[in-house]
Amino acid sequence: MDILNLMGISQETYTETVAAPAGESSVLESGAYKMVIKEVAVFETEKKAKMLKIELTDETSKKDRVFYFNTSYVDKKTNEVTENKSGTKAFKALVDALHMEPAQITTAQAEFEAYGKKVQGTKLSLEGRPVLVLVREIEDPNKEQFQVYNDIEGFADVEGKIKDKDGNYSDEPLAKWKEKLEKTPRLVKKAKGNKASATTTATAASPAAAEAAKALM
Repeated sequence: MDILNLMGISQETYTETVAAPAGESSVLESGAYKMVIKEVAVFETEKKAKMLKIELTDETSKKDRVFYFNTSYVDKKTNEVTENKSGTKAFKALVDALHMEPAQITTAQAEFEAYGKKVQGTKLSLEGRPVLVLVREIEDPNKEQFQVYNDIEGFADVEGKIKDKDGNYSDEPLAKWKEKLEKTPRLVKKAKGNKASATTTATAASPAAAEAAKALM
């Protein structure tokens, strides 16, 4: 099966995407966390948006963490399938971190849980593989709920190396990313208008992602 086509991503876009430092989970401090892939799957929403689900087990806490990425959607004006670059970047970063290519991944039709309900979709054969997840802690006072949450800014292999635009693996991108974290360990977004200053911490898996995805469901 052509996995890129399944997600609504063209080969050209995938090839041109630079994935080096791309989701959300219960809140972690910013940093690189070693996790093991539990499930990677693709499903389609009622509005024909393609979603990528990545579920991982944190090796330290042993907690399962779920992240969702939109890879393509149907444009309301043109009614054409439109690729989501951020979703493509997340997927490519994961595949690069595993030292693989999309054509090497086998698939199977399956039923699985997404956003708290059973869906039909396609599972990708990546379970059991370890990866470093680059997690960023974010505070957004403009949200009504879950004002503190995590974003994934990329993936690295277990040695901390990331594939660059020239196709070479290096530890330099991760080192630069960590330098950024030293300056801003928590990214705080500016408040718009008279938003409440109280902070609500996200404790459920992917709450902010679920909120953002409502328009695509």
